[in-house]
Amino acid sequence: MNILIIGSSAAGIEAAGMIVSADKSHNVTIASEDSVLPYYRFKLADFLFSKACENGFYFKDQTFFDKNKIKLLLGKKAISLDTRRKRVKLDDNGYLDFDRLLVATGANCVLPDIKGINKKNVYGLRSFSDVEEIKKNLPVSDTIFLVGNEAYLQDMASNLSSQGKEVFLITQNNELLNNIKQSDNLRFVLDDEISEIIGESQVQAVKLKSGKVFACSLLIYNGNFSPNISLLKGSPVDLSDNGVIVDENMRTNLDFIFAAGDVVANETISNRTWENALKQGRKAGLAIVL
Repeated sequence: MNILIIGSSAAGIEAAGMIVSADKSHNVTIASEDSVLPYYRFKLADFLFSKACENGFYFKDQTFFDKNKIKLLLGKKAISLDTRRKRVKLDDNGYLDFDRLLVATGANCVLPDIKGINKKNVYGLRSFSDVEEIKKNLPVSDTIFLVGNEAYLQDMASNLSSQGKEVFLITQNNELLNNIKQSDNLRFVLDDEISEIIGESQVQAVKLKSGKVFACSLLIYNGNFSPNISLLKGSPVDLSDNGVIVDENMRTNLDFIFAAGDVVANETISNRTWENALKQGRKAGLAIVL
């Protein structure tokens, strides 16, 4: 049986491991939009300040795939699904056929709908490619705005300010604010939010709802995510606004298509954590081979 997994984060990799441990006779292929080996998303902020190999950034190396005879295709974005032919089209116009499909495409960072949001040097922090682009711009960015509630913004703000960057942190996470101190080049923006991004082709300043305007050369958002269901739109797979609808075995309304991880909508498993993604991946992997 040809088993295709779209996505190489926690759920997809865990499912692949479960499949090969249960039955090594299946042909397992993983197609990932990412250009690098599977990594811990919660370490993306750490990667801004170190080399990936220095901080345990990757959670699976090539040996895992070679040993288990899993075909890993990197830099391959799945753009459409043909459920009749059981085929996925890739962004390079190639195709991957399958007998059973697992969609583990995770979630996207959702940027706010405000004026100027599409200007250059405005990023959502969610993927390896996001970090690469941010790293390129850090040397020439003097004033940086961080927006979000994730705990790792604490270290991120401290690291950037220690490098001499002027950092503004906009957050509603009081615990985060209690754990770091303001300084000459690290300031908090309280009870306010960005209403407009100013600049010609790239961000040069931000305007707050209070009317205040600050210079800004790099703007990083984090914390608002939406299930990445673009592959399944227009297909017969049942979707909700919150993701792919699955049963207790991670099976969709089509018995040969499964979903797991942050892309899943079910309220009972909507707590999108690394641990839940692993659990869902194991469930899906086992159900696929039964």
